[in-house]
Amino acid sequence: MAKRISILGSTGSIGVNTLAVIDQLDEDLEVVYLSAYKNTEKIIEQASEQYYLTNVMIDAAERSILCQNLLLDSCYEEYC
Repeated sequence: MAKRISILGSTGSIGVNTLAVIDQLDEDLEVVYLSAYKNTEKIIEQASEQYYLTNVMIDAAERSILCQNLLLDSCYEEYC
């Protein structure tokens, strides 16, 4: 059974490098969650490369762009 991984801040340097390391590992790892604050272009690129169960964008304006680009049926508002 695959280990399920969440990447908080996937568009930052640590998140980008973490995804690169996961891609290189032979272990059975499954990234199921990506999050970013505002870098819509990068998270769309990441989500396009591999299917992730959940993609989160904190910035509301950027979140609608993310939903449109990923052709999502529904987008949820963040809760603080």
